Amino acid sequence: MAQHEIDTVFTKFFFFLQKLHEKALKMSGTKHVELMETLTHRQGQVFFIVGSLKKEYPEGMRIPELAGYLQLSSGMTSTIINEMIEKDLLAWVGHPEDRRVIRVTLSVLGTTIFQLFNEKIVEISERKLNELPDELRTSFIEAVHLLCHDFDE
Repeated sequence: MAQHEIDTVFTKFFFFLQKLHEKALKMSGTKHVELMETLTHRQGQVFFIVGSLKKEYPEGMRIPELAGYLQLSSGMTSTIINEMIEKDLLAWVGHPEDRRVIRVTLSVLGTTIFQLFNEKIVEISERKLNELPDELRTSFIEAVHLLCHDFDE
């Protein structure tokens, strides 16, 4: 495949993901759209990392853990977290046995927005995938897993 074709395919795929994100956000509620549109790129990353990894970090994430995912310093990560706490999307969680250990998690509002957004992403994605013939859908899913493999490590 020529470089131009690869560039075109990935550009279209990123455009699709951007549109998926926008549509899901709009479907999750007007007041949430206004708030989420105020986020910087990095704040959006923090929001989706903390929300997506809730099962792996049920008590919240420590700053160095989150900083590792972002590939930022702990200081820069703390600044982003504090900005998002001011927007009521994140909350600090203290450790019951050690006051020095603090974690960050989604706030009540952040959890609501994340869950609504995630439900809409799943709904739209399932609908789009079901528009594909079975063989193509299976190939697409396998291709995404292969493309993401190196990023999962």
